[in-house]
Amino acid sequence: MKKHLSILLVLLPLAIMAQETAFRIDSLPQGGILLDIGWKWQAGDNPDFAKPDFDDSSWERIDPTKNILDIPQLWNSDIGWFRIKIDLDSSLLYKPSAIKVNQTGAADYFLNGVSIGGFGDLSNFPVEIIAEQPLPGSSLGLPITKTGVQTLAIRFAVQKDVPYYGKIPVSGLSNIALNLQVVNVKHIASSFNEDLTAYFITTRFGVSLIMALIFFALFLYHKTERANLYFSIYSFIYALTTFNEILIRFILNYSFEKEVATITNFTLVVICYIFLLSGVYHIFSKSRGITFWLLISLGIIPALLTIINYQFSPYFNWVILLNIFNLEILRIAWLGLKQGKRGAKIILYSGLVFLLFSILFVLVFVGVFPLGYRGLNSHLAFNIALLAIPISIGVHLASESSFFNRNLRLKLVEVERLSAEKEQILSEQNVTLEKKVMERTAKLKASQSQLIQSEKMASLGELTAGIAHEIQNPLNFVNNFSEVTEELVEELEIEGKKEQGERDRDLEKELFADIKDNLIKINHHGNRASSIVKGMLEHSRTSSGKKELTDINALADEYLRLAYHGLRAKEKDFNAEMVADFDKNIPKIEVIPQDIGRVFLNLINNAFQAVSEEGERRKAHGDLKYKPLVTVLTKLKANSQLLIAIKDNGPGIPDEIKDKIFQPFFTTKDSGKGTGLGLSLAYDIVKAHGGEISVDSEVGKGTQFLIRLPV
Repeated sequence: MKKHLSILLVLLPLAIMAQETAFRIDSLPQGGILLDIGWKWQAGDNPDFAKPDFDDSSWERIDPTKNILDIPQLWNSDIGWFRIKIDLDSSLLYKPSAIKVNQTGAADYFLNGVSIGGFGDLSNFPVEIIAEQPLPGSSLGLPITKTGVQTLAIRFAVQKDVPYYGKIPVSGLSNIALNLQVVNVKHIASSFNEDLTAYFITTRFGVSLIMALIFFALFLYHKTERANLYFSIYSFIYALTTFNEILIRFILNYSFEKEVATITNFTLVVICYIFLLSGVYHIFSKSRGITFWLLISLGIIPALLTIINYQFSPYFNWVILLNIFNLEILRIAWLGLKQGKRGAKIILYSGLVFLLFSILFVLVFVGVFPLGYRGLNSHLAFNIALLAIPISIGVHLASESSFFNRNLRLKLVEVERLSAEKEQILSEQNVTLEKKVMERTAKLKASQSQLIQSEKMASLGELTAGIAHEIQNPLNFVNNFSEVTEELVEELEIEGKKEQGERDRDLEKELFADIKDNLIKINHHGNRASSIVKGMLEHSRTSSGKKELTDINALADEYLRLAYHGLRAKEKDFNAEMVADFDKNIPKIEVIPQDIGRVFLNLINNAFQAVSEEGERRKAHGDLKYKPLVTVLTKLKANSQLLIAIKDNGPGIPDEIKDKIFQPFFTTKDSGKGTGLGLSLAYDIVKAHGGEISVDSEVGKGTQFLIRLPV
């Protein structure tokens, strides 16, 4: 009897203890049952820890629903075990149940000693442990095949080589070591689908991306408005941050991946708000002074410290820093409002909305106001605060674009009206101008013809002495042969009066032959004089413009001699050597002879005048060895071109005036001695024949004009 009583006394406390430590579940509501009490912990790794009959009475009681940084037991060992006893009501037998898992670490789950799954990779080597934070809604099947007390054992380890959030929990991102809910399987999907976080993040992503495209389109339309580019970059980077948030909350599993993505997100937030502030500065024409760069430093320094020591500053970036940027936007908008800037009021109001709702978000966050259904209040406050300023800026820029377009339309109407008036005025002026232009053109053409004719007559005047000299020679021959012929005729008459037997027939024949020869010579020299007069007349009259087959050698030779004798007649002491180096293989070519002759005459005259002046200069300096030389050369080139070179050993042409010598009215001669049209007319004549004219000269050595004509 005493023995049985002793056994009863021993078993009774154990039964009471078992009854106290078992977590009772009578039913499963839609939100599930959170396993938040009754947990025990033991460091070390032993497979027997999973067995339901293992004695865990000596294990340490623990709350695994805390932040992982607040549970030192997890950091003092590599692998440890959690255990909890669950007392399930018989009504739950064979009901489809599951454990909804939220964890920070690596864990294997056992129910009554049987594995039901796990998340992350566990290993006896700490460097091989990989923690995993399951996606929202992740669960493990909970097979309920018997009623009464069930033992849930969890083999658990922390991945110690990755950074973790600080001690302020953020909904959906906190580092809860272990948060398990027993739920009905059919409630898991609906629970996840009712999570408002995904909807709000997706909304921010879509709005940001659309605004980025709209701002960029506005920039392309009006590239001088750089604010559109700043806001486009801001919106695009902010879209990246929201996409990154989607990765963190719903796609990435492993703790390390989430931590890296979160650090990246904080950095992107700082960068995008820098562009937002730059755009606001640009809208209100504010220079980026010391205040701007101070704010940039406040953004960059925490971002760098976040990378160096992750627990230092992420919430500073999200809460405090964004409000500092917002306060600067409020300041700039207020200054713009006082200066009467368009859009200042709407941006000022949006900044106040940001400030108000960010304060509401913080109050909800710390528990002053309720979270609302599935955190609706915090979501609304957070998203309204973040979207207030970008949306107001979008409205302002759209209004500015509309204002710009209205002004542009008004200006276009005004321009069209002024254009119509000016067009009428211009039309009237054009009629007047055309009439005046026609009158002036007629006068200019008349003046041009007079100038050209004056140039012709001037050159003809210079030839007069040469022509007279050239005509005198054949006339002398005609006179001489006429006198001789007259004497021969007298002798023939005397011989004819003699008797038939006394006449000398041989003498008569000889006299007749001499008379005939003299008449031929008289005819030849008469024709020579006639051709000289004809050439003079052709030179003086207006060109017919008709091309003729012309012997270029004969034309050049004639004008060479005429120019030479013309200058000798004016300057009795002038003497020069003439060299005519003509290519006898040159065929006759089609040119306007009086025009090409005018070119030859002008260039040869210039050459003789140049050597004459050079001779006078040398003689004045005591140089008596100088011999004036003018050379006219013709040559048939292989490329079917005729080359005509007129060269002298005169003073040469200075480089600074070489480019001007073919310009109309440019002359180096003294006033009254030249019209300045000679070389200009020569240039035009050669061009009209499809040729080219150029000059090659060196001061002190002479000048050479080169004419190239097509054959």
